[in-house]
Amino acid sequence: MDRKSWKDCYPDKDPSTWTPELMAMLDGLLQFSPYKRLTIEDAMRHPWLADLHEEDEEDDEAEVEPIDWSFDQMAMTKGVLQRAIYRECASFHPEILERDAAFLARDACR
Repeated sequence: MDRKSWKDCYPDKDPSTWTPELMAMLDGLLQFSPYKRLTIEDAMRHPWLADLHEEDEEDDEAEVEPIDWSFDQMAMTKGVLQRAIYRECASFHPEILERDAAFLARDACR
């Protein structure tokens, strides 16, 4: 199967949007293999971001706070994943909890 061009994927975008620099950056960021994917350093230095990146303003000594991945330590069963996705959706749209209150009350008994 031939790969579609970015212009074909987004025909409503002005064709001048798709500069060679932008297409190269997207291709580099969206590599399936993490070994072929652009690193953050490569992406920040990419020509497409040249107007936005000011290397002298970077703080190489900045402390990076580790990400807590403990939420991801769960049994990967269908039900567990469904509930995790539902909770994530509810965190963005709390109104669904009210909408589903009766079901959730019944479901809690299972």
